[in-house]
Amino acid sequence: MLLNKNTKDNYTSRQLKLPLEIEIIIDVSDPVYTFCEIMDHIDLSRYFVEKDYKTGRPRCDAQKLLKVILFAFMENGFCSLREIEKLCRTDIRYMYLLDDMKAPSFATFGNFIRDELTTTIEHIFNDVNAYIFEADHVDLDHYTYIDGTKIEANANKYTWVWKKSCIKNRDKMFANITELKPYASDMECFVPLMEKFNAIYGHYPKYPVADAGCGSYNNYLYCEEHGMEKYMKFTMFEKETKDSKYHNNPYRIDNFDHDENGTLICPNGKRFIHKCDKHVKGNKYGRTEEIYECEDCTGCPYKNECCKKVNFR
Repeated sequence: MLLNKNTKDNYTSRQLKLPLEIEIIIDVSDPVYTFCEIMDHIDLSRYFVEKDYKTGRPRCDAQKLLKVILFAFMENGFCSLREIEKLCRTDIRYMYLLDDMKAPSFATFGNFIRDELTTTIEHIFNDVNAYIFEADHVDLDHYTYIDGTKIEANANKYTWVWKKSCIKNRDKMFANITELKPYASDMECFVPLMEKFNAIYGHYPKYPVADAGCGSYNNYLYCEEHGMEKYMKFTMFEKETKDSKYHNNPYRIDNFDHDENGTLICPNGKRFIHKCDKHVKGNKYGRTEEIYECEDCTGCPYKNECCKKVNFR
């Protein structure tokens, strides 16, 4: 009996072939190696307590799930859970991180983030930073660059609204809004950020470099109190130093003349009378503003230029 030596029907050039060790086909300069080197120096066991389940499927390894999530966000910024699941099935670097563990579903990642990382992720982040700072001798006296991010919160007609969920979480949402409404601008975020820095690292940075959004009287005094150099411009710095039209504007109070008694005189030759001192709301340093009023604006030829925001009829 002749044997059929034709193997064409049982072979395809696309047949899957992988080496016994996955890492040998990952480029040696790939960031996954540096990522693993750092994560392997962090004691993660104290954050994930293994629970004894007598029924159901074995639980996924919490440390592997964490590594996959952090690496995905490190590479892609914001990454959807479905995208992470896809990466675990198609990207050999994520298979390397899973280390023979079956690719988890997006629901597994979601449950893990909600149940395990909600209260621990900030501490894990601090541990990772502490290792990097020590290994690379990072100078924590220079804290740059502090800036804010604005996120639009307006819903549109395509947004789904679930009534029961909204009612259930209404009180919590209002509490969060009340707590965060001092942080509507970068200026109000500076002090809480510096306090958090001090709580984590045990000292304030010597040179907290920030943009003009953080420059304010309060923040300058705060830096002075805590031995920090004032490396942020005030809000109108660029306009006052580079805009000659604004700087030389005769209707700015800084450019008004004074009489022999130090009283402000407007371009029309009228005196400004001090009305009262007003406390600046929310200023813990007791700062006040002086309120002045022109003695008489009747028939002033400069009224339209001097008071552009007022509608004269």
